Amino acid sequence: MAAATAEAGNASGIFDQVVIYYLRNPGAGTTLSAMAIVLMSEKGQVTIPREIRDKLHIQKGDPLLVDLDAQGVIRLRPAAVLPVETYSDERLKEFAKENALTVAEKRRFRKLLRG
Repeated sequence: MAAATAEAGNASGIFDQVVIYYLRNPGAGTTLSAMAIVLMSEKGQVTIPREIRDKLHIQKGDPLLVDLDAQGVIRLRPAAVLPVETYSDERLKEFAKENALTVAEKRRFRKLLRG
């Protein structure tokens, strides 16, 4: 692990320096990923550094998954949000009717199940 240090101009004076660590990702060969210290706003918002947003193709309005692991690490990952279709009772009845077995099919399946 290599570390690079950069001066950070911070109005609140909380950090004198920002340390950026470059970590080797063994699953991706020599690909390097950056980690940076960011500040949280009064509203609980943080800015994801541009380098990381660009690498993950994250844009304004993209959904992100936030979770907390057993070690207290906050994880933030791109999320896939899939549309969920809800069906009316009438539409569910149509599905049931379309998928209903004929009398002959029911007999055949009963025979197969009995062996």
